[in-house]
Parts: sequence; structure tokens; C-alpha cells
Amino acid sequence: MMISWVVVVICTVTLAALVSEGSAKGIKSMQFAKKLRFGNIIEPDDGGAIATPVKYWRNAVRLALFEQEIEDFNAERRAVQFMERRLIVMPLSDSFQSNKADPMFGKIQYGDKCSLPNSLGKQIYEKRYDVPWIFEMKPVRHLHSQFAPSSLTDEAEGTHQPREVFDEALRRNKACLDTVYISPLDFRSPENYIYLPKWIMRELKLNPFDVVDISMVKIKLAQLVKFQPLSTHWDELLQHGDKSPQALLEHELNKYSSLTAGSTIAISIDDHEYSFHVKETIAEGGVSVRAVRVQDSDIRADIDRSLLDQFIKDDAKEAEAKLSASIASDTAGTRSQKKRKAKNVTKGKTGEASHL
Repeated sequence: MMISWVVVVICTVTLAALVSEGSAKGIKSMQFAKKLRFGNIIEPDDGGAIATPVKYWRNAVRLALFEQEIEDFNAERRAVQFMERRLIVMPLSDSFQSNKADPMFGKIQYGDKCSLPNSLGKQIYEKRYDVPWIFEMKPVRHLHSQFAPSSLTDEAEGTHQPREVFDEALRRNKACLDTVYISPLDFRSPENYIYLPKWIMRELKLNPFDVVDISMVKIKLAQLVKFQPLSTHWDELLQHGDKSPQALLEHELNKYSSLTAGSTIAISIDDHEYSFHVKETIAEGGVSVRAVRVQDSDIRADIDRSLLDQFIKDDAKEAEAKLSASIASDTAGTRSQKKRKAKNVTKGKTGEASHL
């Protein structure tokens, strides 16, 4: 009997400790989720230390079931050695920084490099595929899964993060991308996950826990790529530098293994970010294609200033309109002031006449 009571006391103390620890972990996980904008995957706590770990556990189970669905899909492809995967999206962070000797050090957000699962890297090394290893990536827009974290998103908040648009004309003329081409940064991501640079997530309108399909492909070598600068800061850089725009751009393109027509990429020069719209990709032989391989190619960059010149014209028109409005306002104010003075003078003369 004494032993039974000891067991009850031990179980009670252990349960209390687990609840307390679970509550702390649940709160931290909720805060982490908010930072990454998981879209309310963690349900809000509405009371008590026990409610938080219970809700956190419920969402953790859903995520585990969702991961299992992706694993079941990929298991068939691994069995037949297909170079295809269905992967869960997460944002690439500084924890994936390469060593200082690597050209990608400090610039993992300014290339097409992604972190892929170790099992995929193992398969590549075993089969001895030729470099560069380029993958075609497409979002899975209509995933039929009751466990998908995106299905827990509050509809009032929307499914996707708002995408930055540089100009109304670009927004009208640019079609939504359904495909980009990527290459491995490393093979450190957890199984069935892929970690993407921010610009790729923005271009494909992806949020954390969205799903993409990737498959290894071969694409043609680049001959010419036409870029459109999307900021007047690019002109400011050229005015204070001693290098040609083509030389600056071509030097930074070594962070990319491929370029996709219609995408908006980012490069970093002296810790400043510059965005470019990839207007056209031309492969060897002068053929316009969807994407080209930049790595190991003698690429030539062509700068198309049409959008940039339009930005400058629009800015000049806006400044002129503001100046005209300011002059008109000053003129109207001056006229009003003169009328008031004239009225005061008239009143003064009328008063003098009546006094006489």
C-alpha cells in the first residue's frame, strides 16, 4: 500500500513538471512561429498552463502527420532512384552560412543556392552526376491534405505574405512565376524540407510550410541575359564607382548557377542590395529560353534601362507636380492676403469719412 502511494506521488510530480516544461516550450514555439509568420499554425492560447501544451501538442501531431504524407510520397521516388522530391518550404537563415573561403559567405540570400536533404545529396554522389546540379522547382498550389499547416491559416489574414512591387508598370506586365531553377548550397536540411532564399520565396509567393516539387534537369548554357535595374540607386552606384555596370553585374552573377526569365533577383554590392528583373535569357546559339545555366558559361550581361528611365521620368513629373502645387498654393495665399489688405484699407477710409 505504501509503495502504491509513493508511485502516485512520483507520477503527480512528474506530470506537473512536464506540464510546466511543456508550457514554456509551447510559448517559445508560438513566439518562434510568429517570427517566421507561420500563418497561425500554432493556435492561440486562451487560458491556463495546461491549455498551451495541449494545443501545441495538437498542432505538433498535425505537422508530424503532414510530414509523414510528404515522406510517403518521396519514399516511392527514392526506391526507384528518381531525382525528384516533394519538399516542405522554409526560409534560408544565417545558420546555413558557408565558411569564409566560400564565395557564398555572407551572400546566401543573393544566389539560387538552397539547402536540400542529405538523402538527395547521397544519391547525387553515389550516381556521380555531372556538375552543376540544377533542379527545376514548381510550387504545389493545390495540395489535398487535411494536415497541411497552410490549411490552419486564418483566412482573414490571407495565405501569402504581400509581395514587394517596385513599380505599377512592372506589376501589370509581369506574369506570376510558376517555375524557378535552383542549385544546392548544401545538404543539411532535415529530410523532406528545403530552405530557400527570400527572393525565391517572394517570386513564387511561398510561405513557410508550403510545398514544392523539384526534379534534376539539364539546361542550356547562357550566352546573353538582359537585366532591368529596378532602382535609381543603381545609377548612384555607377556615378561613384570606376567599374562598368556590366562588369559589376557579371561579377555578382557568380553566386547564381542559373537564371530564370521573368524573375526578379537581388545582388549585394558593398552591403547594399540591388534588384534586377531578368527580362530575357538567351542560350548558346541565340535561342531565347525559359532559363539558362550561368555556371561554367561565358555569360554577357545586357542592361535594359527602359524601366529605370521610366522611374526617373515619373519622379521628375511628380516633383514638377509638387512644385506647381506649391507655387499655386503660394500664389493663392498672396492673392488672399492682398484682398484682406485692400478690404482693411477700404474699411479704414469709410470710418474716417463717417467720422468727419
